[in-house]
Amino acid sequence: MISSFNNTSTPWDPSRFKLDDGLARRIASAPSNRKRRMVRRVGGLFLRGPIPMQWLHDASTLGVSVLWVGCVLWHLAGLKKSGTFQVSNLHMHRWGVERRAKSRALIALERANLVAIKNRGKRSPKVTILVGER
Repeated sequence: MISSFNNTSTPWDPSRFKLDDGLARRIASAPSNRKRRMVRRVGGLFLRGPIPMQWLHDASTLGVSVLWVGCVLWHLAGLKKSGTFQVSNLHMHRWGVERRAKSRALIALERANLVAIKNRGKRSPKVTILVGER
């Protein structure tokens, strides 16, 4: 089918589609009915929840260092958006946790069934935070 619009007498002019200034101002100043969601960025370091209070309580009974390592693990889980992640000595050192303290704390958390650890030889271990699986 052939289109019946064959207006070749006037050249195509994009300025014909421009809004006049009065209409453009009214559209720009009209109140919007859309509800805007306010997005706030978290500044600095944070723990991403929800973190079960029972998990924190159980970790706190194992000692302050173990609790601190547990908090760092929850921080890393929030950054990675996953319950399973690699825990390097460098990550822990940034939080003031030395290599041996990290190892002792991870072992204590594993014995309390708060985390599962997959040791990978000389590489950093993979840790899975266990929630409600005890």
